[in-house]
Amino acid sequence: MRKKTGKKPNVVVFLLDDVGWMDVGFNGGGVAVGNPTPDIDAVASQGLILTSAYSQPSSSPTRATILTGQYSIHHGILMPPMYGQPGGLQGLTTLPQLLHDQGYVTQAIGKWHMGENKESQPQNVGFDDFRGFNSVSDMYTEWRDVHVNPEVALSPDRSEYIQKLPFSKDGRSCRARR
Repeated sequence: MRKKTGKKPNVVVFLLDDVGWMDVGFNGGGVAVGNPTPDIDAVASQGLILTSAYSQPSSSPTRATILTGQYSIHHGILMPPMYGQPGGLQGLTTLPQLLHDQGYVTQAIGKWHMGENKESQPQNVGFDDFRGFNSVSDMYTEWRDVHVNPEVALSPDRSEYIQKLPFSKDGRSCRARR
């Protein structure tokens, strides 16, 4: 591209959670399934669409695979990291590092969810800038996963609050109520 235009191409990667193949118009979905996607379709019409990529069963391993070009068995992120659990891409070469080395300015926007240790943060795996959140949600800290931090979730001074959560019948379970 640089030889043709004299400019480096912009590289924008969209990684969307829980979007199926036919959920977007440029793959034949969109309006056909009742959900038009004109903005995504417009971007797709001007770019490169990857059609032979391997997706993992959840977002964190998929993100790690796209960033490293390696299958989960090689990069080691087999599932989303739990709150407080170390994880990440330290020691691995990533796409943003390679782009940065070629003079690109790199930025990640949105959910990271690749581990909370310092080495796993976006700015430590090749991104110049990060605008988003580290975990699976917006980092709402008044609630903790009872399976990960039972001592926090079950502390007497928090029990009244925890019992009022919509997904908890007894303040101890994480199952959604119907």
